Amino acid sequence: MRLDTLIHAFVYKEQLTNIRCDLPFQFCMRVGDLKLYLLHKKIQEIKKPEIHNFFADNHTVGFQLGDEGEDDQCHFAPPYATLDEEGWSVFSNIYYEDIAPSFKRIHKQYKDSFIFSVANNTLLSILLAYDKKQKEALISAAHDLAEWILKEAPSEILSDSIRTINLYQVLLRTRELEDSERVALVKIANNSMEEERVRVGAFLLLGNQESAEYHFESMDDSTKENFSQWPIFRFWIKKRIC
Repeated sequence: MRLDTLIHAFVYKEQLTNIRCDLPFQFCMRVGDLKLYLLHKKIQEIKKPEIHNFFADNHTVGFQLGDEGEDDQCHFAPPYATLDEEGWSVFSNIYYEDIAPSFKRIHKQYKDSFIFSVANNTLLSILLAYDKKQKEALISAAHDLAEWILKEAPSEILSDSIRTINLYQVLLRTRELEDSERVALVKIANNSMEEERVRVGAFLLLGNQESAEYHFESMDDSTKENFSQWPIFRFWIKKRIC
């Protein structure tokens, strides 16, 4: 596909007649050093395909939870929710400044609180990508998303502690935590009613490696394995081998 074809599709919003009709619904295309994530739609009435920027025009993705029959409700999320750690790093047509607003728009439209769980997972994948690429746009988007989740997500979807820890781990990637923020983490870390994984996260953000290790050992093997894959694990201090 030629660059001028994309210009006609994206800029002039023209229907295309010179592209293959067997393209998948979502596909990736390289243009020089750029890697673009595109959307291919077939307009049956006129039998002509359309190509869209996957991250533009307020597109949404739909999904269901659980096995068939367990949850018939269709949930919606912005295309950003489909990206994994690698996707954030390689695609060139992501609108970083629209990530948080896109989640807000969908929540306003569908009034579905499950969007906050999806947004939180998206936040974590952004942080994983940032820790590898150190791209300023990623951490800025993560901050906006984490702030919205902290302020708006209901506690039955994400606890206050989890929302607080996720915002503070974003902040700690760019600056030292303020005294009030550290006090909030101390309260979480010392609360015996909190899940152990939450307390471990709080201790790591406080730089208390010994306490983090102590509570980490009380978790089952599956939880330990999952925890080690989360972005907050970057604050785990690896012991030097002498």
